[in-house]
Amino acid sequence: MDSIEKKTSRDEAPETNDGNQESASPEYVEGLPLVCIIIGLTLAVFCLSLDRTILATAVPKITTEFNSLNDVAWYGSSYLLTTCFFQLMFGKLYAEFRVTWVFLAALAFFELGTIVCAAAPNSVALIIGRAISGIGCAGLLSGTFIIIAHSFPVHKRPIYTGMIRSMAGVAEIIAPTLGASCRRGAQVAQVHRRTPQQYGPYWHCPADAHHGLPTTGSLMGWYNVRVEQLAHHPLPVPIWCPLPRVAGHPVLSGRRRGMVFMLGVNGAVFVIVYYVSIWFQVVKDTTAEQSGINFSTSSTAVSVSSILSGVLTTKFGYWVPQMIFSTIVTSISSGLIFRYEVETTTAYWAGTLLMFGFGAGMGMQMPLAAIQTVLKGADVSLGTSSLILSQTLAGSIFLSVAQSLFQSRLLVELAAQAPQVDA
Repeated sequence: MDSIEKKTSRDEAPETNDGNQESASPEYVEGLPLVCIIIGLTLAVFCLSLDRTILATAVPKITTEFNSLNDVAWYGSSYLLTTCFFQLMFGKLYAEFRVTWVFLAALAFFELGTIVCAAAPNSVALIIGRAISGIGCAGLLSGTFIIIAHSFPVHKRPIYTGMIRSMAGVAEIIAPTLGASCRRGAQVAQVHRRTPQQYGPYWHCPADAHHGLPTTGSLMGWYNVRVEQLAHHPLPVPIWCPLPRVAGHPVLSGRRRGMVFMLGVNGAVFVIVYYVSIWFQVVKDTTAEQSGINFSTSSTAVSVSSILSGVLTTKFGYWVPQMIFSTIVTSISSGLIFRYEVETTTAYWAGTLLMFGFGAGMGMQMPLAAIQTVLKGADVSLGTSSLILSQTLAGSIFLSVAQSLFQSRLLVELAAQAPQVDA
């Protein structure tokens, strides 16, 4: 990915897990089985995206009912923590075992977690259910793109990746309505910042770090002793543990730019989705359903541009120009969104959200398309899992950072603009 290089051999044979090269003309799935694979992967991406975004537009109502503004980041990040933890493990499983069975096992975890969440009698059970769903999400996300790599020739992978990835935008359009319906039909349990100790330090350390990020600068000062200890001790532990064995892997060497790109773009998407929804409902005084309809401008643009970028990559064989374009457009539109005010017109917010969605969609799946092109065999599993890890980690990190900045700025502005209000 360091240079813009067109793939010269488009139907290059993939390697099998045992490292043996297949025939020069591999037989890919065709006909009805291919249609079934596309439908199955499309539904999997749709369900995963729906599960991750369904609470976004319900967050303002939840924080109002439970007076839990400090927990905003947890609503989006608790689900992402276990997804991050198990991402590389599933990459190894896909490389060592049959892809179909690993994918079905991940699906079973996801469905089990969903059932636990639906039947949760209290917040602890809901946390456990979300954690189980996150385990399944880790396997389904990477498995989807690994199956694409095994099912389509090289020159067709980008367009199918874009088509399947576009379902994430459709899920973001439908999620607000479903979230509002669930909120009306059932009592929403508050998710407390509580981590079961029996899961050990591998869970405990990142959870503590995640707990500390939203509170720094708002509930606690930046120089508070607890914040300083957090910064010096637990945060590097989950990064340090796998570093010697993972960072030096030849698959990851030279691919770090794609991981950084995924981290930045998806971090921006998570923050915009959550906090623009808050802006619509708090500042513009809209309902959750109307907020979702308003944000569908961006979601539709993501779906369209995802397909367009896949078509362009398939036709011309280059992916770096789309990534550069995505970086420029997403950065500009994010700056314009930052200027939202009470008097912001419909034309302004609709135009900026359309611009943001189009820019993000053009580049989000390009690193995945590149990995599927330049890597072969078992290396595709590890490379794909590494990119999905970066994508998922972006939501957990940037939502916490955004909440800390939001709360700090909110306290300053309340003191200046409304000193009579008890912050």
